[in-house]
Amino acid sequence: MRYQKIIGADNRVANAVPFGRRLKRFLRESEQRWLGQERCWRAVGSWVLADALAHWSQGGLRIAALIRPDHRVAHIVAEAPEIGAYVDADGVAGRLELMAKMAMVMREPSVEVVAFSPLEARRAGLEYDEDMAVELAIRLLRRFSTYRPSLLALPGRTPTAG
Repeated sequence: MRYQKIIGADNRVANAVPFGRRLKRFLRESEQRWLGQERCWRAVGSWVLADALAHWSQGGLRIAALIRPDHRVAHIVAEAPEIGAYVDADGVAGRLELMAKMAMVMREPSVEVVAFSPLEARRAGLEYDEDMAVELAIRLLRRFSTYRPSLLALPGRTPTAG
């Protein structure tokens, strides 16, 4: 069983992980709509979300960037390196699923996952307000309680490295 799959003519992303489905619903609520209003959801809005997830997880998740061949940031995600999972506004994905989504849904077939550098992002013209990420982290804590790796697991499975 996979973490997520792309379905339908509109390329919707369906999550097998309950937390992924709940996160998507949470981000659609009116209180979080400002996140999608960022000037560029893929880079700036995704940076806010990834940073919020990293704050909420207290180090359990780290920020990773998906970089185009021209070295520009295409997307930013939270990464759980010990289990090979990634979290963004579409929920939880494995590496293969994330790359498929980037190619098929976001039309970015040649991205590479790299460690995120806030300094490099700012040099590339991406800016965001860290207070927004902290506010979202607080909302994540209120909604989902304390982060634990098992949230990223498929039903009936515990997260394992790989």
